[in-house]
Amino acid sequence: MSKTNFVAKMARRAGFLRPRDLDAHKIPRQYLRLASKQGLIMRVGRGLYVAASAQATTHHSLAMATKRVPKGIICLLSALRFHDLTTQAPFEVWIAIDRKARRPSANQPPLRIVRFPKISIQHAVRTYRLKECPSKFSVLQRRWRTASNIETRSALMLLLKPCAIACGSARQPWTTFGKRLKFAAFLA
Repeated sequence: MSKTNFVAKMARRAGFLRPRDLDAHKIPRQYLRLASKQGLIMRVGRGLYVAASAQATTHHSLAMATKRVPKGIICLLSALRFHDLTTQAPFEVWIAIDRKARRPSANQPPLRIVRFPKISIQHAVRTYRLKECPSKFSVLQRRWRTASNIETRSALMLLLKPCAIACGSARQPWTTFGKRLKFAAFLA
């Protein structure tokens, strides 16, 4: 098997392939370019390749963001959409990173970076597999604290709306559901 075919096979297995993934197999990075010219793989972003036969899924951009920012955690509106708790479809992927981490230089997919302390990021995280790459998501209880921490009213309203409807307080989401939210935050 030639090295370009091996690179294409790696891209099919991994879902997304980065140039640094070739280092473990001692394959020069020029074979990514050669496989791309042959049509075996496609370049979808800076330093990100997929197999030419790969199909885009509904969570394609989340998997791309996870591969781009390996220590990041999908949070807020993107996590809500992943769990089907909202009808909003964000055009950006909301991702949390450490407060002291450098900002990722990703242009594809568009990222909305939220910064938190390291302890806060490591707490309440669940891992799912998207396109064969492990992706970390914040869990529901954490999303409530996150929304109140960043103090963006629009994000908080987007978080409260589906939950208020689910609790049966769609007419008065800020009064009855707000009291339940404060109590739930106290218990968490």
